[in-house]
Amino acid sequence: MKKLNKTLALSLLVIAAGALSSCGSRAHGDIYYWSCFGGAYTSVLDTLSIEVGHRVGTEIYHESHNSYDTIKTDVMYQIIGEGEYPNIVTGYPDHFAEYIGSNALVSLDEYLEEYNDDHDTNLLDDYLPAYMEENYSLSADEDGNPLLYGLPFNKSTELMGYNGSFVDYAKYLCDNSLDEFTPADDLGTVPATWSEWEVKGPKYRRILDELCAPDAQTKGKVIYGRQTYDGHAYDFTVQLRDESHKRTEGENIIYYLEDGRVALVDFTNVDKNMSRVISWDSLDNMFITLVRQWGSQYTDLKDDQKKEEPLYRKGDIMFVAPENKQKTIDCLRYFTKLHDARIFGEPSEFDASYNSEAFEQSKVMFMLCSSGGLSYNTANWQHRFRVAPLPYRDADHMYVISQGADIALTDRSKNYEECFDAMVALTTGDIQAEWCLQTGYYPCSKSAINAPAYQEFLHEADDDVVAKRAEGIKEKNPEYTPEQALEKAREEVYATPTRVAYREGSVVNEKNYMVEGSKWHKFIDPAFIGSSTIRKLVKSVFKEAFHKTGDSPDSEFEAILRGVVDSDDIRSTYKTTIRVVE
Repeated sequence: MKKLNKTLALSLLVIAAGALSSCGSRAHGDIYYWSCFGGAYTSVLDTLSIEVGHRVGTEIYHESHNSYDTIKTDVMYQIIGEGEYPNIVTGYPDHFAEYIGSNALVSLDEYLEEYNDDHDTNLLDDYLPAYMEENYSLSADEDGNPLLYGLPFNKSTELMGYNGSFVDYAKYLCDNSLDEFTPADDLGTVPATWSEWEVKGPKYRRILDELCAPDAQTKGKVIYGRQTYDGHAYDFTVQLRDESHKRTEGENIIYYLEDGRVALVDFTNVDKNMSRVISWDSLDNMFITLVRQWGSQYTDLKDDQKKEEPLYRKGDIMFVAPENKQKTIDCLRYFTKLHDARIFGEPSEFDASYNSEAFEQSKVMFMLCSSGGLSYNTANWQHRFRVAPLPYRDADHMYVISQGADIALTDRSKNYEECFDAMVALTTGDIQAEWCLQTGYYPCSKSAINAPAYQEFLHEADDDVVAKRAEGIKEKNPEYTPEQALEKAREEVYATPTRVAYREGSVVNEKNYMVEGSKWHKFIDPAFIGSSTIRKLVKSVFKEAFHKTGDSPDSEFEAILRGVVDSDDIRSTYKTTIRVVE
């Protein structure tokens, strides 16, 4: 099979030894599906793929390639070597741009039309528009009409996870006018905007300074208290940890007092200089989101470039453009000041790779993270892990990034209709709903949102639903009092920490980000060859800015931005596909 633009495609890869191995012979009609997930998600997709195969009448062989970077490299190796790449594949739009440029993807428009005719429906009405734009941005026909090259599969966004016990303790101090706090400080209500963080952040910092150790040689304190099933804490006392009072529960060591109160937040080994109030997990998402919230622009793909072949399009870096540069610098300065006050941080400052590690160790109380990674924060925190929307600048700048992969159809088989049917099954209805329930990702289609299991999941902690559950428990256990039955119902609803985190993250999405008429904007940035390189480079921007001070001259922040746009990766390696607007 002849592949287009092979030389240019090859130049975009780092060739590794043994890359062009074949996957062996395949049976005609079977569907080979490569995904970018590892760990527990692989077993979820293995099971769902078997079920989808039964529905479309063929065998689906799912194979995990563990990460987004790995799957792109593996697919391109096979394309270049004319090897055995899969029939359907998950990936980011910039991956698909490279595959299209090598003539390896198949447009879905023909199969979409056939599906609609066969099912007397309009499938596009089912998919959420916010997730379809990127799938129409990759190529167009001779008349300039956009072609469909993917269906949305796994979607997530950024939100704020926080230590609910710490926030309840802060509320307790305010409500009881302790330590110079008053009810007017309102620290039990988490900040929704960055201007609120300017006010409340220093107050949370004061509390942390009293709880954390002043240095690495001294022991910090412990917040002891009691906890309800839904995670709210009460009956607080603060004191040093008593090593003689501890027990093992599962994989966790629980410290307790003789009166039954347990250690809710343990600062024993936290040096206050190594702690921050709030931290962002993904520094590239931080940069991309915050420059948008500050009125700047990250990248762009001009209309004339959308008509070009994907491998030759020129995407624009916009954050140093004349109309944007000062806004970008102002954004860097704002968060550097929060960093100077020991309010804002990033994981490496806690000797951690991810906020989840620092969160578990009580080094950070609020963390901005992906909804797709909530399960990493529940192992030791159980119901104390709470979820809220991402903070925003103001009502006119409520931006939150949308992330995740899509599914594309390759040219490796002639059973395109069956492959398309499998793609539809994976992205709609009960199959998509089950994927979301087991992974925390957000549904991509209305039929998945409205699936009975997903609706039950969203509402299972509602007061009326819990009360109905309690009635059922009382009916089966007549010896229970109504209060005991209600307590048992709440216990069941909050029994699985990971499910609680997934549920709260999904409710934030449904009741905040996706509400029609809301001022929230879930945004995506254009995909083009090299857009992933820009993303990798901007990871360093805030980390470098935090080595400055909030009073540094503009030139020092501008120099950090120049380090990105003047890098060899931007100016040389991808000079055919990246332009710097300045």
